[in-house]
Amino acid sequence: DQGIVVVDNGVVTEVNAAMTTLFRATREQLCGTEALRLVADADRERLRNRMVTGEEGAVEFRALRLDGTTFDALGRSRQIELEGRTRRVATVQDVSELRRAQHDLQYVVDVMPVLVAYWDPTLHNRMANRAHIEWFNKTPKQLLGTHLSEMIDAATWDAYIPLLRRTLAGETLSFDAELTNAAGEVRQ
Repeated sequence: DQGIVVVDNGVVTEVNAAMTTLFRATREQLCGTEALRLVADADRERLRNRMVTGEEGAVEFRALRLDGTTFDALGRSRQIELEGRTRRVATVQDVSELRRAQHDLQYVVDVMPVLVAYWDPTLHNRMANRAHIEWFNKTPKQLLGTHLSEMIDAATWDAYIPLLRRTLAGETLSFDAELTNAAGEVRQ
């Protein structure tokens, strides 16, 4: 369930039942609270800046309950005009289980001695294991979002792009590829 919160001038003015469940508090306890009080210290300034600038869209942050416990949250917000005033409306979702599952999956693929990566339908990297990161001598941050064509030489790209397009179209294929890293090492 997604919590819904309405914020007016930095103060919570309305919440739905899911929001009270997420934050383990009553509507009365949440309404009247400074919205940033519901954000962990480490993320508070970043979210304050989003509110001040009116930035909209999704954001991950650590949510802070009134009892001091925290959870991983995904928030989506936008500004609206309501009763002649600009207010911020946001949804909040607990993504703690998803983050734990992602962490566990990353651990499993990191111990594999083969190159494992996920490239989305636009061929941008979304995940890679440790062997993949080390092979291409990149940090996870450098690799994330990189287009596949930036990772392999032109000849390899030209040879395998037709196969990749068929795979992206839904066809099940099996093929071997030789990859050369920046050090000139070859891996199949």
